[in-house]
Amino acid sequence: MIEQGAGFTVLVFVSLTLLFSIINTHKSGAHLMLGFIITGFALCLGHLLRAWRNGDLDPKFKYFILAQTVLLTLLCIIANIYFWQ
Repeated sequence: MIEQGAGFTVLVFVSLTLLFSIINTHKSGAHLMLGFIITGFALCLGHLLRAWRNGDLDPKFKYFILAQTVLLTLLCIIANIYFWQ
């Protein structure tokens, strides 16, 4: 349940960040690039989560995935602050 909640939260943050980067492209092209980079990190995290659910990863990767989830969420928050500054 916690894993699905964290996944949904990250999905919402990444989706909103990509949307806001597209909206604010007229200010700077760097906003769009940052949105695509964050989306790339989210896709990598999704691949790790899928491998974790299938049992293909060692259990010690659980903390790495959790840390990456938290850092990606913080990166989305910082990017949104940067976009709306």
